[in-house]
Amino acid sequence: MIIYWLLRQPSRGALYDVSCSKRCCCSACVRQFVETIRQLNTFVVHLKALSDAMIFRTDLRQRCLALPESDK
Repeated sequence: MIIYWLLRQPSRGALYDVSCSKRCCCSACVRQFVETIRQLNTFVVHLKALSDAMIFRTDLRQRCLALPESDK
């Protein structure tokens, strides 16, 4: 909301330089924020893939341990 407000402010005369610099700074911050979120999403997907593999291996071990007990 604040970003939208800053970008939509009317700029006149000397205020133009101030609002333009705010706009540039704000857009750079937004771009950096979006890139950070993108990297975090990639990291989370990678972690989910690793956790699925670990859970699968754990299930296999538990099944191997459970087989001798079911034979009794």
